[in-house]
Amino acid sequence: MMTKHIQLSFTVLAIFSIFVLGVVGNEYKCSEVLFRKRKCDYQECGLMCVLKRQGLSSCTKQGRFFICSCQYQCP
Repeated sequence: MMTKHIQLSFTVLAIFSIFVLGVVGNEYKCSEVLFRKRKCDYQECGLMCVLKRQGLSSCTKQGRFFICSCQYQCP
């Protein structure tokens, strides 16, 4: 009896997670590199992304440089 309840809960959680990831994952499809620097200023990156594209910013390290990229909804 307890095993069926746990299995049902896990199944509902898995279906809900797949649905949420599918909806949220499709929200921002386009991306643009805003700048490459030796040090990433998260506030500057976020501000530029909001002003330029009204999207979500992220700083990632690639080699010796940090890349500020902006993910936004495609027009």
